[in-house]
Amino acid sequence: MKSSDLKDLCKEPVFKGFYDSFLQGAKNFALYKCGDEAQALDLTQEAFIKIWENCSSVDFAKAKTYLFTTINNMFLNTVKHNKVVLNLNSFSSKIYTGS
Repeated sequence: MKSSDLKDLCKEPVFKGFYDSFLQGAKNFALYKCGDEAQALDLTQEAFIKIWENCSSVDFAKAKTYLFTTINNMFLNTVKHNKVVLNLNSFSSKIYTGS
């Protein structure tokens, strides 16, 4: 195996090693952000999927940062979405009650 192959995330053994190395830390970070075990696992798995889908464009040296940034961004998008839903529900209840 060439030395460049050792850092190619598109190679399944390299990605598996990356996954095994950072799974627990990423899950802990996601749990810290959202406070929900199931959501933390979902965020973590989705972030790893994004890395796998973009493996050719993710530099191995920056993959850990990419992973944690992806988890953080997905969490923030979820919070933003929940605020929109809450505002919409609040708005619709005002229409129905006439308040």
